[in-house]
Parts: sequence; C-alpha cells; structure tokens
Amino acid sequence: MKNQGFITEGRLQQSLAKEINVAAFDQNIKAPHFVFHVRDVLREKLGSERLQQGGLHVRTSLNYDLQQKAKKIVKNHVQEEVQAYGGNNGALAAVDPANGQILTLVGSRDYYDEQIDGEVNIMTSLQSPGSSMKPFVYASAFEKGYNPQTRLFDLPTDFGNYTPENFDGQYRGPVNISTAITRSLNIPAVKALHLTGMGDFFSLARNLGIENYTSETMRRSKLSAAIGGANLRPLEEVGAYATLADGGKHDPVTPIVFVENNEKEKLEEFEEDNKQEDQVLERQAALQITEVLSEGSPVPSSMRIDGVDVASKTGTSQNFRDSLTMGYTTNLAAGVWTGNNSNDPMANGAYGSDVAAPMWKDFMTTALETIDDTSPGEFQEPKPVKTDKPMLGGDHVFDETVKINRITGKRANEHTPPGLVRERTYKQVHSILYYVNKKNPLGPIPRNPEYDPQYKHWEPPVQNWAQDQDFSLGTPPRETDNEYQDSNDPSVSITNRSDGFNIDGNQNSTFKIKTSVSAKEDIEKVEFLIDGSVTKTVNSSSFNANLQTPGKGAHTLTVRAYDTILDRNEVTFNFNVDKDESSPRIIKFKAQGGPKKYNLTAKVRDSGSGLQRVEFWENNQDKKLATRSVSGSGPTKASYTYNPDTPKPPYEFYVKVFDEARNKSTSDSLNRPDT
Repeated sequence: MKNQGFITEGRLQQSLAKEINVAAFDQNIKAPHFVFHVRDVLREKLGSERLQQGGLHVRTSLNYDLQQKAKKIVKNHVQEEVQAYGGNNGALAAVDPANGQILTLVGSRDYYDEQIDGEVNIMTSLQSPGSSMKPFVYASAFEKGYNPQTRLFDLPTDFGNYTPENFDGQYRGPVNISTAITRSLNIPAVKALHLTGMGDFFSLARNLGIENYTSETMRRSKLSAAIGGANLRPLEEVGAYATLADGGKHDPVTPIVFVENNEKEKLEEFEEDNKQEDQVLERQAALQITEVLSEGSPVPSSMRIDGVDVASKTGTSQNFRDSLTMGYTTNLAAGVWTGNNSNDPMANGAYGSDVAAPMWKDFMTTALETIDDTSPGEFQEPKPVKTDKPMLGGDHVFDETVKINRITGKRANEHTPPGLVRERTYKQVHSILYYVNKKNPLGPIPRNPEYDPQYKHWEPPVQNWAQDQDFSLGTPPRETDNEYQDSNDPSVSITNRSDGFNIDGNQNSTFKIKTSVSAKEDIEKVEFLIDGSVTKTVNSSSFNANLQTPGKGAHTLTVRAYDTILDRNEVTFNFNVDKDESSPRIIKFKAQGGPKKYNLTAKVRDSGSGLQRVEFWENNQDKKLATRSVSGSGPTKASYTYNPDTPKPPYEFYVKVFDEARNKSTSDSLNRPDT
C-alpha cells in the first residue's frame, strides 16, 4: 500500500509496530480431522475458488457412532500403553474394503491439545511404516512366481554400502517367506525387494494408493524401503490393506459419498455400480499374503479376535519413533499409529505388537459390533503352488546323488557290477540367486549367476553358513566307468504282465510277478525293484515273486538278474496303482477357555475317500479326550468341550483326523496356560 501511494511512510511504520494477537482456534467441530480432510479433498477436486463460494451440500462416508468410539479408544490406549513407552499420541483410520470409503478417521488423540500438536492429522501426514510395508514387498514378489514357501537366507549381508540387521540382532539361516513375514525379519525382506525389483514394487505401491512412493522416493530410500525406509501417509496404507482384503481390487480411499450445489446438482458422486475399482494386485498374490498374515505363527493375542478371520501386520520404525498395526477382516480394514508428533523416539521395546496392536484390536472388536454390515466372512484359500526348483519350492539344500565304481572312482553305468557300486550325495547349498534369474524366477537356472550384482554379496555368507553346518560339499565325478560290456549279460523277461499294467490297490495288497531268466553262467540272484528300490530278492530256480502293492500312482517294476561273475541285466515295466492315499487336511484347530472348561474346535476337509472321524487329544497326559464322527469332503467342523475333573494346566491339545481310507493327519499342539 505504501508503494502504491495509499499510505504514508509514517503510517507504514506505525502499523508495523503494532502487536498482532492471533486468537486461538476455538470452534466445536465434530470429528475435526475428518472434516478438514474432507475440505482438502474438495479443494483438490473442485478448486479453492469454488470451495470459497459455499453453497455445497456434502454427504460423507463417516460412521459418526463408530467415530466417537474410535476417539475414546485412541485416548484410552494412549494413556494405557503408549505413554508407558514414552509416547504421547495415537491415530486411527478405518476403511470399507468393498468401496474404499473412510468410516473413521482420528488424526490424533485430541485435536485441541496444542502441547502434542493435536491439530496435525497423523493419518494424512508422512510417517515411517516400519515393517508394515513388508507384505506388499512380498506380494510384488509373489506376482513374479515366488511363493510363501520360497527359501531365503536370513544371514548378515552387506548389500553394497547397506547392511541392515534384524530387530533382535539374531539370524535364522534358511527361512521360508511365510516365516520371514510372521517373524518380521529384515534381511529376507530386503532380498525380496531386490528379487521383485524396486521399480515394480514402487509401481505396485502407487497403484495401491500410496502417492509418496515416487521415483524420487525410490532413489532416496533404495532397498531400505523394504523395512520402512520410505515414508507414507498411514491412511493410504490402510487403503492398501483394504485392497488385500478385497482380493487385490483397489478402490481409491475417499471420505465423500456425493457433493451437491444449492440446485441439487451432483458435482461429485460415488456410485457403487460405477466405482473405480482396479485389479492392481493378482488375486492369488493377495490371497497368499492374507493366508500368511492370518495363519502365521506366532500371532500375539493382541492381534487375534476369537471367532473372526483376521489378517494383521505390525510395524516399528527406527529408534522406536513410530509403532503401527495394520490389518483387516473381509469387511473392514483399519490401521493404528502411535508415537510422538515431535518425532522423538519412544522407549526401547515400543514395538507395534505391544504399543499399537492393543488399540487396533480394541477398535476392530468394537467396529465389528458397530458397523451396519454383514458379519465378516472367512478368508479364501489361495491355489496350491508346486515347484521342484531349488529354493523356490522350499528346499535350501539341493542333493546331487551319483553312483560310483568304488575301485575306479568313476561314475558307474548300467553294466557296472552292483557289488562295486557306491552311492554318494553331494550337497549343493547356494543363495537363491544361484538358482533363479530374478527377472524370470520360474525359468531355467542361470548359467552365470554372478551377472546379478547382488550375487557377490549374498553367496559368501551362505557358503560360510554351509561350512558351519558341516555339509559334504564337493564336485561329483564326470567320467563314466566303461570296463563292463553287455555281450555276456543275462537274459531276463516278465512273462505274466504287460508294460503299463494296472493294480487295484484297495483290493490287492500283493501282486505276483513271473519271470524267465537265463545266462551263460549260473544265475546268482534275481532282484525285484519297485521305483528303483529292491523289495525282494530270490535265489530259487523259478525266480518268481509276490510283491507288496505300493501306494497310489504311477510306478516302475524292474526285474534285475545277476550271474555268478557279477554281470547283470534287467527289464523294466511301468504300472499304475489306483488307491486313495491323500491325507485329510486340518484347516484350523483352536483351543479356547480354561482352566475348568476348554472349547476345542477343528475345521477339517478331505479330497479323497471322505472324512471318517476327528479325535481330540491332550499331549501331556497322552490321553484321547473324545472322538467325533464326520463325513463327506468338508470343510467340516468338529467340536469338543473338555471339563477336567481336577484342572492341572497348562494343557497341550492336538487333534487327529482320519479318512475312510485310514489316512491320518495330526495337528501341532496348542498350549493353553492357566488363563
């Protein structure tokens, strides 16, 4: 105004000298963090100018009853757990997986508390997710062909100027991905990020709604993003977990149902039939992650809800600055953050499972009783994954077994006398990069694994580990034994069967084989082998045998004749056995209650001859408690209530399930202390 000539220099200096007092914000707004988030979303969609004009009618997705309960839950648990670890704040958000609508948003324990900067909405500000982002690293890997049973070595590893450690400073050697997730191990997670590729992981994260996972964030965080090195907005992470709950289908997280002007014209509207839902993650990968997060062991009680399928993951940032718990049922996803707005660290031991999980469980339990919706359903199971590739299928030791002539040291061939043949197994132990090309993990084993820049970092720790385990490592011989010829080999044939014969395994426990055997020299013996293993040896002149019927499936029968100078010959037939040998499956086994009454429940199924019975056992007494008859293929539930005459906890319960073909499966023991 001075420059434009509206006021004098004196008036300018007088105005500048005046003290300006800004009145504190004192407006009683219900759910203020949610309200201002709605305002921000409207500003982004409609523009600031239209927002300032007013005259808008906005219908939001907020469940106000649940919001009030959530606000109380956050405040109570900050006082009960968070403050005990040196934290002073907590935040919470819940999203409907079916449509992405925000049901609850509590940005801090008290919006009006200036001492904690309560007006800051933690759920929409950048925070470290800690380990809570690990499921999405592995989900990206699952899309490439890795699976929950894939083995990774949890060993001290320098990834090239980056040497992460596990939270407890311990290393567990070879672990499958399922164990790596449930135990929140850092080294396997970083390896998984390299295997899936940072570009693909960050692209998936953005498709899941995590907007801060840009190329610049990827450049700064690099491999540390696997364990929380890339900040995000917790509300967006709740939306990502909602995507897992919906089988990989993503809806943009929104607080708005519709916006109208004074003329009732719709400016913005969420339409259930036309919602913007994208399959951003393969359904199989989403189901695999859900199975791991819901059935993994150990799962602390602070993350279990009796009678409800729940999947959850905690996260703790470096120096305990952030503790989180994220999780979902089929109809609700929720996330909790705890810590200090000042970013000051909490006390050692402020893990998400101890600080954030109790608040999360309290809210989820309350919400499932509050929301007007169908009850949460059961999680669907992923399709089984089968692969024989080393490491990818779950085996970390690859055995190469060769037959050697013990005199010459060369590989034995089919004419080497069996008395001279010895078998030796050479154990091959390598990092997963020895067996897979990360760009095509299901493809052939790479000829030059060292082309991967991380191979030189991953392989030495694995070899050191293998030596510590005293594995018999080495290179098998390549030259073959050629000292024996087939011109004088015995003649052998099977006379009562044809190649490809069939046996009914349920009706025939044995089957007879007749042979014709001759040689220039006398016959020393005739061996009968099923699938390469000798099952019977005869020395009589008839050289016939009754053999035990093997299990269901395709088999080979070999009749091998030896003469007195160790020459030999053989004939091999293929045959098939029809028989039910598949074991029934124990889907779930739960033991609840105590110490005077224990409710035992088993959920079982059978894909073969059908279920027959379920037995409930107590391990400490080696005592069968009860038997329940079941039938059909299932899934079927069997229950038993155990009321000990004289309670002597703790008890260890387990179940056995049998099918009509007498196949059996036994569960792990569940320990029930005196609770």
